[in-house]
Amino acid sequence: MKTAVKKPKLIETFLLLISFILVLFFQNCTTSANIVENNETTPTVIAAPKSCQFDGQAIFSGQMIQAFQNSSVSFGLACVSENRTCQDGALSGSYAFSSCAVDVPASCLFNAQTINHGLSAVAFQNSNVPLGSVCVSESRDCSNGSMSGSYAFSSCSIAGPASCLFNGQTVAHNSVVIGFQSSSVSSGSVCQQENRVCDNGALTGSFAFASCDVQAPQSCLFNNQTLANGQNVEAFLTSVAPSGGQCTNEIRNCDNGILLGDYEFASCNLAGPQSCLFNGQTVADGQSVEAFENVSVLFGTSCQRQTRTCSNGALSGTYAHSSCVVSPPVSCSFNGQEVVSGSSVVAFEAAMAPSGGSCVAESRMCNNGALSGSHQFGSCTGSAAPAGSCTFNDQIVLTGTSIIAFQTAAVPFGSSCISQSRDCSSGNLTGSYAFSTCTVIPPASCSFNGQTISSGTSVKAYKTSKPNKKGLCPSQNRSCSNGSLSGSFQFSLCQ
Repeated sequence: MKTAVKKPKLIETFLLLISFILVLFFQNCTTSANIVENNETTPTVIAAPKSCQFDGQAIFSGQMIQAFQNSSVSFGLACVSENRTCQDGALSGSYAFSSCAVDVPASCLFNAQTINHGLSAVAFQNSNVPLGSVCVSESRDCSNGSMSGSYAFSSCSIAGPASCLFNGQTVAHNSVVIGFQSSSVSSGSVCQQENRVCDNGALTGSFAFASCDVQAPQSCLFNNQTLANGQNVEAFLTSVAPSGGQCTNEIRNCDNGILLGDYEFASCNLAGPQSCLFNGQTVADGQSVEAFENVSVLFGTSCQRQTRTCSNGALSGTYAHSSCVVSPPVSCSFNGQEVVSGSSVVAFEAAMAPSGGSCVAESRMCNNGALSGSHQFGSCTGSAAPAGSCTFNDQIVLTGTSIIAFQTAAVPFGSSCISQSRDCSSGNLTGSYAFSTCTVIPPASCSFNGQTISSGTSVKAYKTSKPNKKGLCPSQNRSCSNGSLSGSFQFSLCQ
């Protein structure tokens, strides 16, 4: 709505009509008198003073009217006026409007909600905060279309406590799970264990195994068949004997993990189905091998696997790799600084604090290459570190926020990086882990007669460099597992 300032026009019209009648009356009287005195004299005509026009209305000579500089003004401003007088057809002054209205104040828009002028809305700094944190709010006032303050969210929720994962088992917050230092110990030893407590997604302790067995005398493995200590198995020199020949066999005995004898095959057929070859590994007819689509996959995805079965020399499936690893999470970059996934960095809204103000900071968290928050500056002139903040490896941690720390900078292949959440509260940083990053060391390769064998692959080795008295070359597949080569045969060739 607009507030209008106007002069009533009814009285002005009435006064104009009376003035016009009086002018005509005096003019007629003067003319009649001149005719009586001198019938031959020409009548004298007295002209009436001229009126003026203003904004569509007539203004009599000598009459004054209020005029305005503008027809409307913005909210908060006042209408400027002047008095304009008609003098025989000439109107003094310059203002051109007979009325003026003051605009109503504009409303504001906050999160699709209309806030009328003079009213306020409660805003929050974040839409959600971690467990143990507090939702920070401010009152934002609407003043003629402009909202005070800067907080952008109309609501805020506090996250519930996170559970933990231990060996595929979900551990509820504040629950305890028993961890073992090793999955097995030698005969006569004792399994070392500890209680690991889940604290809002972080598991205390470091023992990584869900169970532990005390080893009995070791068994042996023969063609995926487990042989107990002292158990015998019939083995064959070849899986297929030539037509007209015969299968050569021997009895192999398991002696506390060492399988005596040389023959490698659990069965022998006369001119039967052919075996298959997968990454240097022989897969007998009817047997299967696990294969992977890729050697490595991105963090957050899973290795795709398939079972490939040998059928008379033809291997089913298409996946070509014998192992697959999940890549570590991608770090973020902030002002030339690397921010490890799961860690945070303090950013400032401006490079310099405003006059009389202070630096505005926020904690930006890296999640697999994506950096939260929006502040762009790594430092702010005019203010030291925010009050109550903490420092971790030359990194500022705001009070009320947390940072992910690791127990060690690197762990061996097959192990997991142990982390903890360190919370900053009024300058004090909880926890004790001291490293900002942690990497899993890649599996080590093996060396066999000057040949590099990648972890997860195998090589064919021979017991002797020349055939034995029977004219045979006993062989075995030696597999590399993180730098350790199975088997014992030493020769690459037998001629």
